[in-house]
Amino acid sequence: MISWPFLAVLFSGWLYVDAAYRGPGWQRWLFRPITLLLLLLWGWSSEDLNIQNYLILAGLLVSLVADLSRMLSSEHLLT
Repeated sequence: MISWPFLAVLFSGWLYVDAAYRGPGWQRWLFRPITLLLLLLWGWSSEDLNIQNYLILAGLLVSLVADLSRMLSSEHLLT
């Protein structure tokens, strides 16, 4: 049986990829951070967190922060 977090990440990622190729720009801006946030929450809800899992979660968090800062930079807001 497929889990709900997997379906949420899959659907959000699919909407981002669809928007990247043929969709509106706002959809791409919306679903990239949502997909990363869902991945982060799904990983955090794991029962057996060890050092490798914490490093993966830290990488996802850094990627989310970097994407948000890139999306909200003044150069991209002006264009």
